[in-house]
Amino acid sequence: MKLIILTPSNRDPKWPHVESVKEMENHIRANGVRGRPVESITRASLRMASLLPQGRQQLHDLSLSLGNAALSPNKANSGTNATLPPNKANSGALVNNMLYTHALWLDDDIEVFPQMMDYMADHLSLVHFNGSPVSRPAIVAANYVRKHARCEYTAVRDGLAVSSDPPNRSLQEVDTCAMGCMLIHLPSVVHIKPPHFEVLWDRKRGEYRSEDRYFCDKMRNAGVKIYIDHDVSRMVTHWGDAGYGYVMRQQNKITVPCL
Repeated sequence: MKLIILTPSNRDPKWPHVESVKEMENHIRANGVRGRPVESITRASLRMASLLPQGRQQLHDLSLSLGNAALSPNKANSGTNATLPPNKANSGALVNNMLYTHALWLDDDIEVFPQMMDYMADHLSLVHFNGSPVSRPAIVAANYVRKHARCEYTAVRDGLAVSSDPPNRSLQEVDTCAMGCMLIHLPSVVHIKPPHFEVLWDRKRGEYRSEDRYFCDKMRNAGVKIYIDHDVSRMVTHWGDAGYGYVMRQQNKITVPCL
């Protein structure tokens, strides 16, 4: 595994995010992922005046870099002055020449936990059955909650919010979800042409749809399914004026029908 952690931001990151990502990285370097060594870990952040689709697009293009990219896989990058390589990967370049195999999207207000990659990457690994490769999910995300008192989950299936409260466990396929904590197996999506992010007007809802939803639609239309991990979802926290997550839902006795 060659991992790149992508963080688009328009502000200083929340302290719990910074510390928790450090702990997760230290855990990965010391233990690997599920006992398997990780060849490299890169952190790339892009600071912008506002979070626009091109910010996410630049980071996504960076994750699809080829071997001649400007960034070394062992160096973290921050700021807007990064040299972003041309998006040649989308034109069918050899997957074997990609600098990174996995991209972990992490928003700057998401608090993770040290073993999170053990859960998420295990779903994306390639397994063998009777000597033949069996493909696994290419995208797994945390279904974290929104930053308001109702603590609604962000994933949607058939137009309804998907709950990660018990008894839901492990994986569930969804239509869309937020990208604040999402792991992508890059060779599985390298063939999908840009744009990957746009903000479009939703006539039915009378509001703009976020670039996260557009990305999920783009992946699904290309045959790449979107999954959430219910166990991980209950262990991450979305920070605003407080830590919003499963614990707060329990404290406020909030229940949502499970799909």
